[in-house]
Amino acid sequence: FSLDTKVIVDRVEAVPSVRADVLTSRALASVDQLLGFANRHLNPSGTALLLKGRNASKEVDEALASWAFDLQNIPSRTDAEASVLKIDNLRQR
Repeated sequence: FSLDTKVIVDRVEAVPSVRADVLTSRALASVDQLLGFANRHLNPSGTALLLKGRNASKEVDEALASWAFDLQNIPSRTDAEASVLKIDNLRQR
């Protein structure tokens, strides 16, 4: 099994689009802000995996004002109040 990865140590806003298949984040920004980063850096068929805490539902609701996406909310295995938001088919409204 081989995984092609690249670690970039820079601000996400400063990095040219990487057209990633998968993008992840943890404790970085609100869902709305993260989707802006994801929209810039994911390829059109890419997936965002956002690790979020207890406010995830509220943040998703706020993000829906600007974004459309398919969402799978996966409960965290390490924190009962946290989840992983699996986002596909991201598009700006």
